[in-house]
Amino acid sequence: YVGPLKREILSRYNKPEADPFGRGQYNFQEAARTNPIIGWLANILRFVLDFFYTLVPNYGVAIILLTVLVKIVFFPLTHKSFESTSKMSALSPKIEELKKKHQGRPEKLNQEMMALYRKEGVNPLSGCLPLLLQMPIFFALFELLSNAFDLRGAPFIAPWIGDLSAPEKFLPLNFTVPMVGWDELRILPFVMLGTTLLQSRISQNPSANQAQMKLMMYAMPIFFFFILYNMPSGLVIYWTVQNILSIAQQLFINDRRRRAGPDSNLAAGRGPSRKPK
Repeated sequence: YVGPLKREILSRYNKPEADPFGRGQYNFQEAARTNPIIGWLANILRFVLDFFYTLVPNYGVAIILLTVLVKIVFFPLTHKSFESTSKMSALSPKIEELKKKHQGRPEKLNQEMMALYRKEGVNPLSGCLPLLLQMPIFFALFELLSNAFDLRGAPFIAPWIGDLSAPEKFLPLNFTVPMVGWDELRILPFVMLGTTLLQSRISQNPSANQAQMKLMMYAMPIFFFFILYNMPSGLVIYWTVQNILSIAQQLFINDRRRRAGPDSNLAAGRGPSRKPK
């Protein structure tokens, strides 16, 4: 079989009466295999993308709308994570005070910081939640872009992004970049890198040491830049739009906290702080 691996086409020949040779059932639809682990999620994304495509006949726009929908679905969890990050930023003076007080005593410092986090209702690991939530969608979308026949050759902004299932093509190079093997200059990965760096900067954890801050702020975004440089452009669009929405969400939370005042708990959704008795 050399036709398109589309289940809706293959399934037409999945019945014995449809076989012109009378040989029984072929199960042609099995030719369009999906990842057994993440395939179910890819099928859900495919359904959502097709729905958005019926509204706006452009799969690039459909991916953007899908990204917004994912952000809305996970908003309660990510919002709580961003609120926690914002509260940790407000605790920066107290954290610095603890570091000076317990300098040279790391165990005591960790105990005091954990006690401070419990008192303020802050989870220092919550900043990883948005990234963890994105990863299953990321892998499922990669599976979809790699295998869905409809998305092969589907343009977004032609001729710049003429195929969402392939890397963006902007400017061919007359040489190959050593080590990485790049022979094309792409714009989308740099936009993604800039938005990732900006998101890391505005949501950095003030309690982390300098090595951890540099790792989160620079190493991780650069790592994903190299990973996604030759990935399907639809995947880079998804990640970039996620970054932009996360930046807007974090800036909103930071602005609300500033307006509420440095000692207010309004940003945490707990109401005005109570005066000690």
